Amino acid sequence: MAFESAAAPVTAFLIAPIAQVWIIPYARSAEGAAQLAPLLGEGTSRGIALVFLVAGVIMIAAALLAFLTPVYRRVSASYAQAAAEAPLSDPAL
Repeated sequence: MAFESAAAPVTAFLIAPIAQVWIIPYARSAEGAAQLAPLLGEGTSRGIALVFLVAGVIMIAAALLAFLTPVYRRVSASYAQAAAEAPLSDPAL
């Protein structure tokens, strides 16, 4: 949740103007439509779809990189230890 909140200013002040000035007009042009149609389909929303696609790939890469950090390994080990020590009174929990 904190990662998404930290990204809000970047989205508002950096990505939105780039999308409005360059990406969306390119996607609506004949050349952009021809290049993006196989990936994003037809229609007027190709530009914003491209923005979401790229943002999603970046977020997946950031999450995968987070798995490699020592902090993640410590938190993961802590959860595994807490789960091993927890009583097994109710299997539904």
